[in-house]
Amino acid sequence: MSGPFGSQQFMYKAGAKGAVDLLEEDADSDTFVCEFTGTGNETGAGAGLSGSNLILTEAGTVSDASDGWRTLNDGAFRPTQAWIDHFFASNSGNERTLAMHLKNITVDATTAGETNGLFNWVGSPATGAWYLYIPNSGGSANKLKITNMTGNAYVGIGNNDSWYSDSLFASDDEIWICWWQDGTYDRVGWVEGSDAPSKWSDFDSGKRTSASFNGAYASGVTSAANYGFGINNGSIVGRFDINRIVMSLSGSLIEND
Repeated sequence: MSGPFGSQQFMYKAGAKGAVDLLEEDADSDTFVCEFTGTGNETGAGAGLSGSNLILTEAGTVSDASDGWRTLNDGAFRPTQAWIDHFFASNSGNERTLAMHLKNITVDATTAGETNGLFNWVGSPATGAWYLYIPNSGGSANKLKITNMTGNAYVGIGNNDSWYSDSLFASDDEIWICWWQDGTYDRVGWVEGSDAPSKWSDFDSGKRTSASFNGAYASGVTSAANYGFGINNGSIVGRFDINRIVMSLSGSLIEND
C-alpha cells in the first residue's frame, strides 16, 4: 500500500528472507513492527501510531531479552485499546496481516483445560473476535486453533465453528505464523525455520487454511485480560519465546499464489 511499489517494496529489501521479515526500521504508515530486544515493556514503530499506542505492555512472567528472544511463562504483551481498534474496527479497507516469529511454543499444556494463547482479541460487546491459540482438551487439543467472529457469528476461516489444524509444529520448532485478510481471503499458515514466507505457496499443505471473508469488526475490548500476545488470565496462558511481531493495515504483504 505505501511507497511507489506498494507493499511489495518489502519483498526486495536487501537481506530480507521473506515478505514479513521486517525490522522496526522497515515500519511504515501501514505496518507496525516490534522487536523483542529489551526488558519490561516493548516499544514498536509504524502504522501511523504514536506515543503509548506504540507500547506493548509486559504482563505476567516474561524474561529479559537474550539473543533477540524473550520467553513468556504465563506471560503476555498487551497493546492499547487504540492499537486494537486501529487494526480491526478502524480499518475501513477490511485488510490486515499479523506475522509472529516464535519458538519453543508449549503444545501440550500440563494442566487440564489450559490454552496457550498466541494472540487474542475479543470485542465489546462480544460481536467480534480473533483467536490464535492451542487448546489442550477437546477435539482441537494440541492443535493450532483459529476463531474469527463478527456480529456474534463465526466467519471466514471459522465459518460455522472454529478451525483447527490436522497437524502441528513441534514444541522446540522455530516458526513464522501468519494470519492475513485482504478483503477477499481469510488465510492462516505457518512455516518452520527462520526464513519468513512471502506467498501462499510457501506454506505447506496441512499447515495452512483459507476461506472467503470481507467484513468489519466491532470496536472496543472487554478487559485487559482478553487481548494481546500471550495471555495470563488463568485458563489461557502465554508460553512461548517471541522474537518479533509484524501487524499491518495491508492484507497483501503475503502474495496469494
